[in-house]
Amino acid sequence: MKTTTTLVIALLLSAATLVQASAATMTFTATVTDEYNQPLENAEAVLVSPETRQVIKARRSTKKGEYLFENVCCGNYILTVSTADKKCLETEKVILNGKPQSKQLQVKASEEK
Repeated sequence: MKTTTTLVIALLLSAATLVQASAATMTFTATVTDEYNQPLENAEAVLVSPETRQVIKARRSTKKGEYLFENVCCGNYILTVSTADKKCLETEKVILNGKPQSKQLQVKASEEK
């Protein structure tokens, strides 16, 4: 009976470990600057699922142009960054694979029509 109980506990712990591994999350950081390499404060960064187009996380950049996405599941995403006046925009594919990742993005002013 003791062996059976130990085996059941071991199987449950293994199953819990597999669930945690499949739901691995990570932190993704980036810095956004303008075309003159100056930090963009209060720029909006949005991480979107390419399959569902669902917004996963959205953040505003700090005074230093930095933003942080925490507890994001590993996978493929689209990162869109725009300024408060919506005149600047940058979109890029992001692959989060469990390794620490940081990006430097430069947002250029769009031309007025």
